[in-house]
Amino acid sequence: MRPLALDYGAAATEVGWHGESGKDNVLRILGRKGTLPVTVHLLPKLDRTSDRKALAHAAREAIAETLASSRGAAPLYPAQR
Repeated sequence: MRPLALDYGAAATEVGWHGESGKDNVLRILGRKGTLPVTVHLLPKLDRTSDRKALAHAAREAIAETLASSRGAAPLYPAQR
């Protein structure tokens, strides 16, 4: 499995859809003026021998670290131990 990180840069908070329905988010994004730049980060492959929960956790961590480093900040979802 190879995770992807989609980086919307400064528009990330505008693209996110916390607190609204998927339909409302789609309509809001489609009604947005201008372009929406995105950078796609193809991350290193993950070991598929883990169970699905461990694999999902590893992917989430890799994506969070990638997005944080592209913004020069701490990960949005710090590792939980």
